[in-house]
Amino acid sequence: MSDIKDGFIRMILFTNLAETKIGDKSFNHFSVLGLTSSMFRGYCHNYVPTEDISHCLEENDFSIRQKKSILSVFNKGKQNKFLVFLMDSNHPDHQSEILDSASPFL
Repeated sequence: MSDIKDGFIRMILFTNLAETKIGDKSFNHFSVLGLTSSMFRGYCHNYVPTEDISHCLEENDFSIRQKKSILSVFNKGKQNKFLVFLMDSNHPDHQSEILDSASPFL
């Protein structure tokens, strides 16, 4: 959990950047906190409907306490306008799908 808290602090800092530039070129940016595990199946993120998140957590046998923790992390991410996702680390292709599905909200 300390890794997640550290990630949150960084995301809040990154989210509050006034502008992003490389050289003279400006870029739009959004902050992303990715949580991965080889034991996790599938993926979910904080911009999908709550029912989808609940289903994903149930499919992965999360305890009630773990569900509350993840939902809290997801809600804090939304409040601070950054993407938080959980995904199976054995399927890095999920990351593109996550970014594509969340991009309209960011």
